[in-house]
Amino acid sequence: MPSIPFITVYSSFQGNLTHDFSHENGLFVELGQHHIAMCVIDSSNNTLIDLEMINLNEELKPSLLQIYLEEKGIDPEKCRNANLIFNSKEFALIPSSLHNPLFNRQLIETIHGDMLDLQFSADKLSHFDVVNVYGVQREINTVLDSFFPNANRKHKNACFIKDIASQLDTLPSQFIKIFFSPSHIDVLIVKNGTLQFVQKFYYETTDDVIYYILKLTEKFNLDKKSLGIYLSGIIELDALILFECRKYFIAVEIEQKQFSSSSHIKDIPGHFITPLMISSQCV
Repeated sequence: MPSIPFITVYSSFQGNLTHDFSHENGLFVELGQHHIAMCVIDSSNNTLIDLEMINLNEELKPSLLQIYLEEKGIDPEKCRNANLIFNSKEFALIPSSLHNPLFNRQLIETIHGDMLDLQFSADKLSHFDVVNVYGVQREINTVLDSFFPNANRKHKNACFIKDIASQLDTLPSQFIKIFFSPSHIDVLIVKNGTLQFVQKFYYETTDDVIYYILKLTEKFNLDKKSLGIYLSGIIELDALILFECRKYFIAVEIEQKQFSSSSHIKDIPGHFITPLMISSQCV
């Protein structure tokens, strides 16, 4: 069997997955353009049992996904409580009043082109009265259906937005949240209680990230002195990006969700795991 071209970002797995995902234990699988993440949650007490993130050296393909899930020992008979989170770039966020399911394909292909054979879904996000329309490669879906025939499905945007909606009373009137994945950042902006912007940016250097933030601050006329900047995901606490952010903005925080976890996960920084915990609390 060919090896997968990946780098393990973090992992607590001790070999294959042997959990029974039928009742208390829930399995969450996140699929990005260049990464796969997986976590196991005991929903009876919201405890994180196991997790892993791998970074692919190439774009996620159905064959690579098939190999990864087989090597992890995923048993469809034991995955009756699975949740699939799509962290892909083929999405569009539109007002609920403008959404028509008949035009999902036209909407996505107008923005992203029609190079891929996609299947379309939509998450309704009532708090901000918007709909997140997204596409998933048909062949990717075929692989997922074979391993997770009854899985719940959401786009990562739905998880981020639902989490933000639950925090509005405790956050500043204007803020930016940035979630770091191995190859990209997810950026969300809220101003005066209104969702202004959701987008994914692929970056190579610290300057790229700072450029995006400064441009967005200017575009949405955000006050640098009162603007809250919240960072989480794959970012080191001594990272140059964090240092540069604090040169331009006063209120920069590392966001860390509170959660219980198995003892063998304690060495993984909590803010690394925060985006995955947001997904687990979204379903």
